[in-house]
Amino acid sequence: ANFAAEIMVIFGAFRNGFDYQHFHIFQWATLLALWGVVLSAVYMLRAYRRTFFGSSPEPGIAISDIRSAFRFPIALLVAVSILFGFFPQIAVQRIAPAFRNYFTATQ
Repeated sequence: ANFAAEIMVIFGAFRNGFDYQHFHIFQWATLLALWGVVLSAVYMLRAYRRTFFGSSPEPGIAISDIRSAFRFPIALLVAVSILFGFFPQIAVQRIAPAFRNYFTATQ
């Protein structure tokens, strides 16, 4: 889904202000953004390959399990994520007034 959204934004930005004789700032910015998308894809794929298919830096080193000091923060983040996943209204009720004020001010 992310790739489709990126392509639609890039096509829309490239067509904005399009003139057959000149490249405008929209086209230059779009080409720069497209280059950023390509570089980020290369970086992500290289990191994925090294992480999951790369060799260990030193053979025989055992990777230990997570330390107990980190278990509580991770469990807390997981619990909050699950809570907001099942009950998003908790967060929406707190955020909605700020957005309501913002959207009425911009109209």
